[in-house]
Amino acid sequence: MLEAAESLFEEFKNKKEIVSAINTLQLSARTVTRRSEVFAENLEAELANDMENCIFFSLQMDESTDVTNISQLAICVKMVFSDFTTKEEFLKVLPLKGSTRGEDIFSTFKKYITDVKLPVQKLSSITTDGAPAMTGKKKGFIALCRQDSLFPKFIYYHCLIHQEMLCSKTIGFQHVFTIVTKIINSIRSGAMQHRLFKLLLEDEDVQFTDLLLHTEVRWLSRGKILERFIMLLPQIKEFIASRGEFYEQLENKDWLIDLGFLTDITAKLNELNLKIQGKNQHIADMISAVNAFKCKLVLLKSHLLKKSLSHFPNIKYTVESLNLNNENFTATSYLEILDKLIEEFSSRFEDFAALEPVLRFFINPFNVTEDDVLEIVSVYFELHNIEDLE
Repeated sequence: MLEAAESLFEEFKNKKEIVSAINTLQLSARTVTRRSEVFAENLEAELANDMENCIFFSLQMDESTDVTNISQLAICVKMVFSDFTTKEEFLKVLPLKGSTRGEDIFSTFKKYITDVKLPVQKLSSITTDGAPAMTGKKKGFIALCRQDSLFPKFIYYHCLIHQEMLCSKTIGFQHVFTIVTKIINSIRSGAMQHRLFKLLLEDEDVQFTDLLLHTEVRWLSRGKILERFIMLLPQIKEFIASRGEFYEQLENKDWLIDLGFLTDITAKLNELNLKIQGKNQHIADMISAVNAFKCKLVLLKSHLLKKSLSHFPNIKYTVESLNLNNENFTATSYLEILDKLIEEFSSRFEDFAALEPVLRFFINPFNVTEDDVLEIVSVYFELHNIEDLE
């Protein structure tokens, strides 16, 4: 560290003082461990203080399996304070030993909130991924929480990003992505082949210098993977030919146009995903983004019916590279995919339709009458005493 400090602070006027201060740092294993524990205790105390001072909080939960095959329940919290400021924090990771039924998740979570004395009476909503263990009508986690007198009435949400992922799976087109994944893996799996391919790209001075690797977990990476693949297709074909390999799909016009469509539609899904993820997002903004995307799907369908490719740059690029014109490709299968997406988005997000009047009031409170507000909010939140709301 001292050697690095000599170089890092070479041009600083107070270099000697900085190096001297670094030299006095205690960095033994025991000291570092002790200080890490102090940091952790401080963070826990600060979070407990925030939970005590907030007026409401919501929880987001996701159950997954770690590298040791132990199921873990990750919990995030979003708090609202009296001055209308919000704060998001990572609350806890709870190991789920044994089975991961709704009863197991509930008992583990209830034990945790009891042990740490979480002010659960401030709970306003819970968001999960919609798995049966979470949403089962009788023995799901949400149902068990609502049956327990410890919990107040709360709203349940199915994660918007997870629902978007489920919608995207209706696209299909595995005949395209299977080949793309196979080619990418064949190039990137061997160190020598990968280096040779990168050298080829550097020699030809193309925009990208490598292919992206796909994983099933990062499903939304498909858009960027496909876009990179289609832009590097001439170099990919050249490299594959140099190895004596041949993929008939890369010479098939219909398959290449399918590749262009899949690239375009996954890119648009990726744009939606970016709008509904990240910190400090409000549900009003997220639902607005989803509704705008549903309108966009209708617009895309109308353009395809007219065989207009202004919103499909990769189909247009492929058609032009094949020396075709817009009339030479059939849009029937693509129209069917768009119809499926429109139907899927409408059905999966219909639960939020009941919330939209409340959100309209939240966004523009001067656009509704007082009586409307009381009725809408009381119905949605199942309030029994309107005077309390007033």
